[in-house]
Amino acid sequence: MMKKLAGRIGREGRTLLHYVAPMKYKRKHEAGVVYELQEELRWFERVRNITPSYLHIHCNDEKNQTGKELFETEHDAMLKSAQEWLKQTSQSCSAVAVLVATVVFAAIYQVPGGTDNNGVPKLIGSSVFWFFTIMDVLALGSSLSSVVMFLSILSSPFDMWQFRSSLPRRLSIGFTMLFFALITTMMSFTATILLTISRSLNSKRWSANLLYSVAFIPVTIFALMQFPLYMTFKRAATQVWSMFKRLVPRRVIKSTRRSGKRRFRRSVVKKFQHS
Repeated sequence: MMKKLAGRIGREGRTLLHYVAPMKYKRKHEAGVVYELQEELRWFERVRNITPSYLHIHCNDEKNQTGKELFETEHDAMLKSAQEWLKQTSQSCSAVAVLVATVVFAAIYQVPGGTDNNGVPKLIGSSVFWFFTIMDVLALGSSLSSVVMFLSILSSPFDMWQFRSSLPRRLSIGFTMLFFALITTMMSFTATILLTISRSLNSKRWSANLLYSVAFIPVTIFALMQFPLYMTFKRAATQVWSMFKRLVPRRVIKSTRRSGKRRFRRSVVKKFQHS
């Protein structure tokens, strides 16, 4: 039935693509107009895949347009709003990412506790100092990566069909890297405070718990504000994983799972024997 309808031409030379092109979803996407346009493009692409190829270049009698050209004309206003929203969001996030990178880059040369005459950090033997170093390096790398992603968005031509997969994917990756940079920055800040006040406090446990909880307040607020965007990224990751399952034979996945279970059992047995 679907193949028969997809291959027919209706009144005024309209194909199924011409009927689908002016239609729009009534609901708005929570993550933004960019992902709303992405759903529109994917929906039109699914209809286009079931339509015979010789009807893709068929023009209607009213405006002498193909289904794709009519779709682009009908969604021109949505495209402009998506372009404006994406530009503003990328500029704001790139500014925040550059600020984070500047802070963590400066923190590398101003290590807590200072250095000796040979330039060796005085607290290099502390595990908290190594934790600070690792978190600071991760924050620098993730913030610079997010800057690169947002700059690639700003330098793109913002074509209609780039909103199908390319631009939303870059935006999701940039947000994820920025979120990770904020987490690692706050962790390095907490480690710096612990190294600074560890000598004056007798009990480190309560102070560490208090500092970690306070440090995660801005990260939690940022995560709650961008929750719909991360749900969209989660759906995209799920789709990629399902495609990976289709490409990779099931035997390989089952064998890796079995080997992982065997290793876990062996480690449990070894720990039990040592105890």
